[in-house]
Amino acid sequence: MYNSKRANITCNMDLHSDINQPSSTVEHNSYNFRHELPFPTEIGRVWVDIIPLNINSHISHSYHYFNEETPPQLYSWTDIKAALDEPVLAIHSAQIGHATIKENCVDVSPPLGRGMSIIQHVDKFDFSPILDTSAPLEVVMLKISMSFLHRILGEDNTVSLLEAFDVKKCNSASSRVIPEHISAILYSINQCGEGFNDELKILHAEAKILEYLTQLVSHVNSPYVGKRSRKRNRLIHQLYDELLCIEGKIPPLDDIALRYGLSLRTLNDEFKECYGKPIWTFITEYRLDQAHKALKESDIAIKVLADKLGYSHVNHFSNAFKRNFGYSPGSLRSH
Repeated sequence: MYNSKRANITCNMDLHSDINQPSSTVEHNSYNFRHELPFPTEIGRVWVDIIPLNINSHISHSYHYFNEETPPQLYSWTDIKAALDEPVLAIHSAQIGHATIKENCVDVSPPLGRGMSIIQHVDKFDFSPILDTSAPLEVVMLKISMSFLHRILGEDNTVSLLEAFDVKKCNSASSRVIPEHISAILYSINQCGEGFNDELKILHAEAKILEYLTQLVSHVNSPYVGKRSRKRNRLIHQLYDELLCIEGKIPPLDDIALRYGLSLRTLNDEFKECYGKPIWTFITEYRLDQAHKALKESDIAIKVLADKLGYSHVNHFSNAFKRNFGYSPGSLRSH
């Protein structure tokens, strides 16, 4: 339901380590570097703050702000290509906004949004961000070398982490729900106390990264998360893809669970563990979000839209829409 456009630029650079780029505006001090990245001014602005650290890792905080007159669209911005000295684990966590990363070295396009992180295990960066311009996007990214990860976590914990995220193989990527209280550790890295000099700021950032990693390992090694097999993970991701493709009335969840060979409670619990919401809540909110975009961007009749979404009566759709957004679909059209 979105328009999809692509910028005619390519960034063949490591956005997270190289500060000598003629195409970007760079401000820096001994604590961090700021790039203003090449981005079409008619769409908005993008910049990234980078904190280089002493523990074979770094943190970047990227900001994507779109002009008020920019229509909602999925904007395929550029290609990010960069060589790496060794394999890394990169975790992208969205503080606000939504995007998708199209991995060019493997055929996956994991989604990124509030509560949903993208995990990459790669020996080079080669991906294309697809930005949802309907809202600003802020992303914190941790990049840490695999050798350092093995050294601080140990072999068993590192393997557990990679298996839980389904990125054990180098040059793989996935999306996973990481609990908010864990992601919040990354978001707090820039919240240093007043009076911190640059050395203390870096020490603060490194301590937060170690706290984040220990919390992450504790989470994936918990009895519930750890017992899920890779095959079970694939089933849950298959269900996610299926739900996005269903048109019309949603089949009874009991029937879906039967086809997947699981009890409805197990299927629902594991779907929520992966995607942050129970199945019915997820698909209902997703469909209402798509309906909201369709009402803003097209002249489709509300009754036709309700039918396409499987509502037996347009009033049922209107009531669900108002419960979710706080206003009726008709009032959205009147603005």
